[in-house]
Amino acid sequence: MIPKLDLLTPRGNLCLWQTTDGVVGSSFDLSSVDVEASDESVELSKWSRALASLPTGLVARIETSCEVGDNDEPVSSRARAIAVLGFREYRSRLHIQTNRNPFLELIYRKRHGSEGAPMRVEQGYKQLKESGLDLEPLGDIATSEIFERSSSAWVLSRRHVAKGGSCVGIVRLFRPTAQELTVDQMSQALAKLPAPFKWTVCFQKCAREAAEIGLQKRLRQESGKGKVLSLRRDAIEKTLADTSLSGSEVFEYEVLISIERRSEAELSEALLEAAGIMRVFGDVVIETVGVGPSFIATLPGVGLHVPLLEVDSTLPLFLPIWRQGACSSADRVGALALHRRDRSLDRVDLLSRDNQNANAVIVGNSGRGKSAFLGCLTNDLMNDPAVRIIKVDVGGSHSKECELLGGREYRLSLETSEGLNPFSLVNGEASESVRAVLGSFVESLVLEEGEARLPKDVKIEIDHMIQEALESAESLSIDRLLEFDFSRHRLLKRWGSSGLFGKAFRGSPDLNPPRLRYFNFQDIFQASDQDFSQAAMAAVLAVFNLEMRTHPNARLILICDETPFFIEKCFGLFKISTANVRKFGGSVILVAQLSKHFVVGGDTGILENSHHRILFSADGDLSEFRERLRLREKDMTFIAGLGFKNRKYSEFIYQQGDEARVMRLELSPEEYWQVTSSQSDRSKLLSLVKAVPGLTTEEAIRCLSVASR
Repeated sequence: MIPKLDLLTPRGNLCLWQTTDGVVGSSFDLSSVDVEASDESVELSKWSRALASLPTGLVARIETSCEVGDNDEPVSSRARAIAVLGFREYRSRLHIQTNRNPFLELIYRKRHGSEGAPMRVEQGYKQLKESGLDLEPLGDIATSEIFERSSSAWVLSRRHVAKGGSCVGIVRLFRPTAQELTVDQMSQALAKLPAPFKWTVCFQKCAREAAEIGLQKRLRQESGKGKVLSLRRDAIEKTLADTSLSGSEVFEYEVLISIERRSEAELSEALLEAAGIMRVFGDVVIETVGVGPSFIATLPGVGLHVPLLEVDSTLPLFLPIWRQGACSSADRVGALALHRRDRSLDRVDLLSRDNQNANAVIVGNSGRGKSAFLGCLTNDLMNDPAVRIIKVDVGGSHSKECELLGGREYRLSLETSEGLNPFSLVNGEASESVRAVLGSFVESLVLEEGEARLPKDVKIEIDHMIQEALESAESLSIDRLLEFDFSRHRLLKRWGSSGLFGKAFRGSPDLNPPRLRYFNFQDIFQASDQDFSQAAMAAVLAVFNLEMRTHPNARLILICDETPFFIEKCFGLFKISTANVRKFGGSVILVAQLSKHFVVGGDTGILENSHHRILFSADGDLSEFRERLRLREKDMTFIAGLGFKNRKYSEFIYQQGDEARVMRLELSPEEYWQVTSSQSDRSKLLSLVKAVPGLTTEEAIRCLSVASR
């Protein structure tokens, strides 16, 4: 009999439902477990405790449904690309209900009257909640929607249930495997099953005496010769021992996969595929004659149909809660939408206030997708109106992006360093933090050849000089500092108005800078003028730190793409920058091919100050790499198995604090041409723009994306 909703009753924060045949229950949204980010042993222990705490006389049903999505939230800059690529939406729910046991019903009715059934359901909810399960009670509207309303039009056939314009089939697990299962097998099965589908596991605690009788019966049924039968007997004997000696709870349960398709042919194909995937859990059957009762057994308000037996320590491995995807995903402007391995969406959300900080390091070999990721991240960050970005590179790779996003490119040379005058941002403030930033900048101007750091006495000289200049002058400049008696006056003089680099770091600040500023170091870096390029980088860092103070309501982000030389030469300023963002809500994003480029002289301060690590590949000695980034053993396994397909997708490890998970950057054709940094691709794009008069960069990208499909 198909359950029909009779009434809904509020009880505390629960919404209780009752069917026309007297079953009382309540339903909840259930958080799944991200097998990559979580501690597997901790989660398994939690679920075993939760199942053992379920009161006798209640039936629990966990279902995970998967639908094919085709539209992301409009706040994402990747909404159009995600719509083209597609994704999966998973939802897990738990239903707790009475089991229509006449004996228990009589006892509860005598003790509690009509309150007996609601009290049992509420007790079950509290026990599971106290065991650590993340449950969110459904409201009255969502609860009413879990019951079928148009079942009168359904027709039962030999192989499926016809529901108007679609048909539903069932795959059942009828004999569990004797092999040891893992949570990874469940997560992989959920990722592989043909969507849409619903995986349902219904279970209830079994009286120990009845369980032992059932297990003894199964043991006799498995008599005979053969390796498979021997393994099954061993598994049953172990279950009997766990039940008798260790007091393990035994459950009746059944596993059902329901699949709905528009035609019988599509359904038959999907059922065969699902059955093949499910065989890792044991022997399965595609229901034929029994499809009607099995389908009904997937619905809330119905008890178990053909149950199996399992102990509380093993039953969690059959539950559809273990996923290669996030249990929740932030919906916020500036949070970059990406795929997980189960095709669900997850997000890299650097600017969330829940993070320790917004700093990130991006590591990976050339051609693995770092630049594409950085391009997508920049696009999404620019969706947040509070964000302002300063981007630096030495290869001229971001000119196209700067044009598309309406930014301004500053092509630095010995003749001009427009937009880089840290002294213009001070306004007479002589605080310790301002002096530290300016001091680090001046330090970079007076280093001797081959010198990595200044002696302590010279640093003290610079600090005193800056403090006195700030306290005595309305404005600060290098010429003003040259008025002081300074041990490295000869080196500083090169940057004065009459010196070799006299045109550098002068001028007034830009009172209305664009939201994206791109400082292109290509010309000065290729000219091998290391003194000037190093000083220019120090000026960028100083401007970034000082602007965070002068624009406290903005989220200022510094992105340095493939600049290991500068990190080494200006390490102090980089380290100060990664520390200062905590106070001012900014972010420093650094990109390098090797993780060791973020460590200078054994100082790991940049890595320690970066809450987010994007790892496309490992480098160097793997044990040192793991220790440097504080990765878990299973994270190293993930890195070894990262996938990559040129022009299509690249996988990476997203390490966020103590957690890490595999994410996939999958690009649509148009998105690929927007973010590619390949020299041949850039040449092809420029050639097309030149060949067609009046053709814009955006139009050229659309043309190339259509041609590459």
